[in-house]
Amino acid sequence: MKKSTVAILLLAAASLPCTSVAAQVAQHKPRATSYGSHGPTNAITGRANPFLESTTIIAGAVASFPFDNVKPGGAIGLAYSLIGNQPDIVSAGPCGLLKVPLQKPTLQGLATANSNGEAIFYVNIPPIAYGKTVYLQALDVERCTLSNATITVVDGPPSKLFIDMLMVGEEVEVKIGNDLVATAILDADFTVDTVGKTNGNGNARIEFSDGSFATLSITNDEFVITSSGTTIDFRSTAAGGDRDVLVNGVLIPLDNIIYSFITDATSGNTPKNWSVENRIILAAMAFHSSPAWRANSVAAQNTPGAPSMWCRVSTITSHAGLFTMTSQGCGVLDAACSGKEAIAIAGISFLSDEIRSACSGGGLDAAIKCYAYILNLWG
Repeated sequence: MKKSTVAILLLAAASLPCTSVAAQVAQHKPRATSYGSHGPTNAITGRANPFLESTTIIAGAVASFPFDNVKPGGAIGLAYSLIGNQPDIVSAGPCGLLKVPLQKPTLQGLATANSNGEAIFYVNIPPIAYGKTVYLQALDVERCTLSNATITVVDGPPSKLFIDMLMVGEEVEVKIGNDLVATAILDADFTVDTVGKTNGNGNARIEFSDGSFATLSITNDEFVITSSGTTIDFRSTAAGGDRDVLVNGVLIPLDNIIYSFITDATSGNTPKNWSVENRIILAAMAFHSSPAWRANSVAAQNTPGAPSMWCRVSTITSHAGLFTMTSQGCGVLDAACSGKEAIAIAGISFLSDEIRSACSGGGLDAAIKCYAYILNLWG
């Protein structure tokens, strides 16, 4: 069946590099299950109108959702739920109230069918969606006809490959919510083997636009950043537990580091006027915002025996970003998530709905829940 590309929708702020998405899809068999009521049968195709074809959703790749039997030239809307398939009543614009087999559905977007009544959505699936169950259904807006509904479990990428972190003058932006905190230039020459260990000979320099900089060394399970004579060692082998780091060889509770970071991050001062320790945390966040770190972070989540450094350091820096946002009130968190399926903080992509739901108990409660959520991602 010939299809036209009528919609390109990006869900995630961060995703895996686009390395042969078609090849990834070809290695998977569809895991979608169709259920629920169909529209009227099309006399030519014998299918319901419209019809959502079986598709595979792969975390970190682009998923396609093809439809046929849409009214030619008409609009079709795609909705999804991550909650369940219990019946719900929704307002569907000109189609009025409809009963759908999706709990609290979210409209992904609208597309226009071609002259053959065919439409396709392309959606960038965030890596953290792996293992999630997605409930889908579409609406032919012109005919007010619902498609078949499907249940799909998000697959993991077939290739869980680490890549070398080779950067020369790579520019990254560090954002907390919608606010640009700093711009940094990265230079690095780390090679990474098939299980996530570095060669021990690499180094990196993180230079901010205000002229301040930090140097980084990574050796297998060690992650050490130095700036202006101060060193923070994030490695789990050196610290006493999940919530401690070494600052100039002294064990410091992670909470102390985070609260200090929040003070500077919300002060309105440029990073050059922050404490050295907080600039180091910012430098780590900058490094984790690079595509290479993000790709390796995802690979580590799916590779048994990968060094815990990937988990530990990503958790610390993303926690600092989330805690800063929640400390300013849930309005800031809501604004950052508005209109987005996922947000990226320090190289980790978070589903907006799950982050928003943590705000029901207020900012501090949200920060605690968010930290538990981060740890659960690595569980």
